[in-house]
Amino acid sequence: MDPATSDPLHSAVGIQGAMLGRHEQEVSAARHAVETLATQVSNLTEQVHHLRLDPPATSRAFESPEPRINNPPRYSGEPTECRSFLTQCDIVFSLQPNTYSRSTARVAYVISLLIGRAREWGTAIWEARAECTNQYQDFKEEMIRVFDRSVFGEEASRALSSLCQGNRSITDYSIEFRTLAVSSGWNEPALLARLLEGFRAEVKDEILSREVPSSVDSLIELAIRIERRVDLRHRARGKELALSVASLSASLPSSSAGSGAEPMQLGGIRISTKERERRITNRLCLYCGSAGHFVTSCPVKGQSSSVSGGLLVSATTPVSPSRSCTTLSVHLRWTGSSASCSALIDSGAEGCFMDETWAREHDIPLRQLKEPTALFALDGSPLPRIQRETLPLTLTVSGNHSETISFLIFRSPFTPVVLGHPWLVCHNPSINWSSNSILSWNVSCHVKCLMSAIPPVSSVSSSQEEPGDLTGVPEEYHDLRTVFSRSRAT
Repeated sequence: MDPATSDPLHSAVGIQGAMLGRHEQEVSAARHAVETLATQVSNLTEQVHHLRLDPPATSRAFESPEPRINNPPRYSGEPTECRSFLTQCDIVFSLQPNTYSRSTARVAYVISLLIGRAREWGTAIWEARAECTNQYQDFKEEMIRVFDRSVFGEEASRALSSLCQGNRSITDYSIEFRTLAVSSGWNEPALLARLLEGFRAEVKDEILSREVPSSVDSLIELAIRIERRVDLRHRARGKELALSVASLSASLPSSSAGSGAEPMQLGGIRISTKERERRITNRLCLYCGSAGHFVTSCPVKGQSSSVSGGLLVSATTPVSPSRSCTTLSVHLRWTGSSASCSALIDSGAEGCFMDETWAREHDIPLRQLKEPTALFALDGSPLPRIQRETLPLTLTVSGNHSETISFLIFRSPFTPVVLGHPWLVCHNPSINWSSNSILSWNVSCHVKCLMSAIPPVSSVSSSQEEPGDLTGVPEEYHDLRTVFSRSRAT
């Protein structure tokens, strides 16, 4: 080979070799850099993962601020309020997770809201460092175990099966019904039937007169609308009756006022509650409204007033009835005690009543009614519902007429006992209204009531007893021959 041509070739090969060497070094450096970057990316990935699990305190400063909320009402240990109190605390923790991130902080917060016996329990377990104070969930379960007595499952079903509206509004009744329904596990048809059964009779009748809704929510909405209409109807009827009574009073002869006689007062039409309060505040006479004297010495008040200075129906004035009322002397007996009093004969009363104060003063045994009884005055306005009645008492009238009877408890300051229309229908007495005495009783009373007053040992022996003269007595009454005995009459 020509040396002249070989030298450029060797020179080119040497240059290429040098370039390859540099390329190899660069590739090696690049490979090392890639490995270093891979290691760094792996480390960064791990750090990001840890940051997601537990963000540092410095990063929390950049988060949005937690909402400020009021503390739940303090809990005193009421068995039926334990779960609702803990639920409100859980809501606070969910809205402020950073403030109450630790279990001990949550336990301390709950204990700080306890009062009464609940606070004594919380203080005891906190000072003793009980195990349940380390974890909020354990503390919550322990608190429920100690205090909660809410009904669930079978207990809720039993309570739901006997739940009735009573004298409550449908809104209050439906709230309790929904609360028990959540825990009872009943299906929709069963809840619907039970809800309808628990309504008051007037609301239930209105619902059954139309198509019954197929869901509990729809039935409650319909019942609320019906209740409003029934209330409006009652108020309208009361106003109509009040206007009719007022027009009747206005049509009375004016001479009655001049003679000092007070027109008959029906259901509070004569004097309103506001007017009565005004007279008491200004020290005026409750009867005529004038100053300078009181009702006991009122010159206007006559002797023919049906109720002296007040209302017999509403019983708003604690004075006794006048002589125009018919009263009988009665004697009451119950276990281990007895008492005598006067009883008002009132054919307009749809029951037999006893004054609450008089019953309490004489320790008469009472019991709660299964369902409160509504009461209305003559003008249609509602009176306080009757909640209780007496246990069966022995009532003796006219000395020899005895029976067992229960009285509804009501405020009646005019007379301790009221014998109403049902009592008059049952015994059908012949009354001398001028002398306030009973002349005779129903035929059935001679067997059931009057015989109970006959002494157990008769003064006339069976051998001396004369048979009763049944001449002229219908045959169907011959089994009462002892009533017509002359010897028994003596």
